[in-house]
Amino acid sequence: MTMRIVPVVVLLLASACATTGSALEDVPDPAFVKALSGKVAGEPRSCISLLDARQSTTYRSAIVYRVNSRLSYVNDLGKCPFLRDDNILVTRTTGSQLCRGDIVNMVDRGSHFPTGSCAFSDFVPYATPGK
Repeated sequence: MTMRIVPVVVLLLASACATTGSALEDVPDPAFVKALSGKVAGEPRSCISLLDARQSTTYRSAIVYRVNSRLSYVNDLGKCPFLRDDNILVTRTTGSQLCRGDIVNMVDRGSHFPTGSCAFSDFVPYATPGK
């Protein structure tokens, strides 16, 4: 009788943890909110110039490409499970642009093994309103 109860308890605990994890995903990443504070979203673009993307920062489900202090582009990779702080982003481009549909590969920072890949979506510009 005790052996039957243990698997049920383990399943209930696992489902509670899964529910808690998904609830955390719905909470905005404070660092992401701070990175875009004071900026207004513009019309999505299908491509951005690699020359303009001076710095990239990874957040929970998005990559922010910083052009300058007034302009950043956000690419929301959605539910890409491979987008983590401990992964290195590797993109292969055929030109001078990153575009919707291009593949971004993730490589583990420590082992240098590939961990997965996802496709870019549209790049949404976030700009500080002009004066």
